[in-house]
Amino acid sequence: MVLGASFLRITRKTPLAYVGRRELVRVVSGAGIVASIATILTSAWLASWTDLERALVGIGVAAVPSALAARHRRLERAIGDLVAGLPRSLSPGRDRRLLLERLADLGASKLGASMRASLTIDALAALRRAGFRGDAQTLAAAVNPLELPPEVRERIDFEAAALALDQGEIEAAEAALAAAACASPALRALCHAVQGGADQALACLEEGDFRGESGLIAAAARAHALASMGEEAEADRSLGVLVSEYGIAGLAWVLRPVGPASERARALLVPSRASSEGSI
Repeated sequence: MVLGASFLRITRKTPLAYVGRRELVRVVSGAGIVASIATILTSAWLASWTDLERALVGIGVAAVPSALAARHRRLERAIGDLVAGLPRSLSPGRDRRLLLERLADLGASKLGASMRASLTIDALAALRRAGFRGDAQTLAAAVNPLELPPEVRERIDFEAAALALDQGEIEAAEAALAAAACASPALRALCHAVQGGADQALACLEEGDFRGESGLIAAAARAHALASMGEEAEADRSLGVLVSEYGIAGLAWVLRPVGPASERARALLVPSRASSEGSI
């Protein structure tokens, strides 16, 4: 350090042309000695590490990706559990808050865009079914379908149309279905059925085997179509099958959007609740 300071003092105050050769050699040689000593000390320090210490450092570096992957798995599992439980939760407000918090964590995670979008769509579907339509709409608006692979894009198209139908916005639902990557026959059937288009609705229902929520929507569309055709007994039978398979919650798709079978579903609602309460 003293030698370095001497060199700086000489070069700042005196041009190198006027510095004595002996003085300059002394300063430069001293700086080289200092650098050599630092290199030797660093090498000695690294060499003093035991094999165990080096192994522990290597394990620590290798553990970073594993820890990140484990964190992602925990996040996916937490969102999946909340999504599965929210529609029938005894504390929907609390579970809604927890789900939104986990979604905020998801946005800050390093998961791939497709996986983040898929988990977000799972969450907005659960929120929609649980009646938190505002939250579902906010999440749907945050997803850009053009950035998604086809199979994920189909799901967000379905949710956009389902949200519109759930609020009785038939034209918006039809517009969403028209722009959909792969329009749902069940949703198209429901759009036709609630507007009295029984033939078009029944034609859509012949297009495939419906399962899950699509099966529920298809059953609601069939009940509306039969009611609009004046086949009241068949419409009531369809509603009875719907309630037996999906419970009281199944009537929601018949009650909203309003259509030809909505009044008949409303008449079934009270007896269904009484039977459900009596069985508890």
